Amino acid sequence: MWSHYAENHLGVCYGFDIPSGPNTTLVEMKYPDKLKKFDHAALSDRNVLTEMINYAQRHKSQVWEYEQEWRTDVSLNKDEQEAKARGASIFYLPFSEKLKLKKIIIGTRSKITSTQINNALGPMSGCVEIVTARASFREYKIVEQKLSRLKK
Repeated sequence: MWSHYAENHLGVCYGFDIPSGPNTTLVEMKYPDKLKKFDHAALSDRNVLTEMINYAQRHKSQVWEYEQEWRTDVSLNKDEQEAKARGASIFYLPFSEKLKLKKIIIGTRSKITSTQINNALGPMSGCVEIVTARASFREYKIVEQKLSRLKK
């Protein structure tokens, strides 16, 4: 995740609480042994194309399974659609009861401090856990940096 999505450990990752249940649009990605081959009928049959797009949005190669990814689809409102038509490419969903920011993980090479994050969070600062990531000493993975307690 870090090398692909967080500027090679320079950025931060966000952890959210998203309600589950029958009305959720949260979908767990699948990582099959073999991915479906593209069906060229999709070029002329809208139903086949829709099926292929839905499959592509929910399946990734098994090499990505370690990500344990979940996705949700979000539609752009009218203003965002107009902005996109003018060239905008980044859109943000506001925090809400359906998207609660719960954790911020600071990358191992980030210059951002937890104090800066707390200041940016303002009134939300007490509700969000902030941790720093580091490389594991024993395994090829990223783990949480545990701060040692000073001895008296």
